[in-house]
Amino acid sequence: MKIFIATKNHHKLEELERILKPMGFEVLSENDLESPLPEVEETGKTYEENALLKAYSGLKVTGITTVADDSGLSVDILDGAPGLYSARYSGMRSILLTGSLRSPPPFRAAPDFPLFRGQNNPCLK
Repeated sequence: MKIFIATKNHHKLEELERILKPMGFEVLSENDLESPLPEVEETGKTYEENALLKAYSGLKVTGITTVADDSGLSVDILDGAPGLYSARYSGMRSILLTGSLRSPPPFRAAPDFPLFRGQNNPCLK
């Protein structure tokens, strides 16, 4: 069975290939397409919604079961920020994030990396 992985992250693709190939899946990615996938606007309010938006985009282009993911960096001391908006947290904002973490309480300093993988199957549409 063919499965399409909708990611531009080479490491995520390798990880999913390691898991899925031994299970008999033929893993396809953007590298197998004639042109790149369109950029997906991450308008979801959760990681799950964003992963499903990406998976649906891959399904529309390929017509095969598509797996996608969304993840972010959530820092306890910053009440979970930047969270869902991690990808947009660059430039000045990353300096502010670093500055905010200069002297956090030790029991709240560990960042969390929530991850959601979504799947869209053409048989379910």
